[in-house]
Amino acid sequence: MIDILIFLFDNYLITEEGMPQDEQVLVDELEEAGFSGNEITKAFLWLEALADMKEGGAFAAATKAPRIYLFEEQHKLGAACRGFLLQLEASGMLVPAVREIIIERAMAIDVPQLSLPQFKRIVGWVMLNSGHRDASIAWVEALMQGAKTTPCIH
Repeated sequence: MIDILIFLFDNYLITEEGMPQDEQVLVDELEEAGFSGNEITKAFLWLEALADMKEGGAFAAATKAPRIYLFEEQHKLGAACRGFLLQLEASGMLVPAVREIIIERAMAIDVPQLSLPQFKRIVGWVMLNSGHRDASIAWVEALMQGAKTTPCIH
């Protein structure tokens, strides 16, 4: 599933055209690229959950409480991923509510551990869906250029 999200991000999300409006066209393209129907379904469910969070106002919730990671979160999001989130928060690019959505969406990915490049793409997806697309698009594009230079763990 993570490979599909990376494919969609790299090919559609940061382009001006965006993703095709017809879901079947997108499914056909993903299948042509070699992705299985089951993995495509999982990726679409992941994206739907993210959209539901946006519609439900999850991006607006705010808390100033420090973040203590569960054991499972520490394992899946290694020190580099957690440090990256901390750096984003310290620089003012990320508010705690969006951080929590990033962590939730990362934990929903069906892999034992995420690499930093994979995690950066998840951060990009969430940031672009946070309601500030125009303000964050240049920042996310720069983030993704750095993510593309390091191979992903599969």
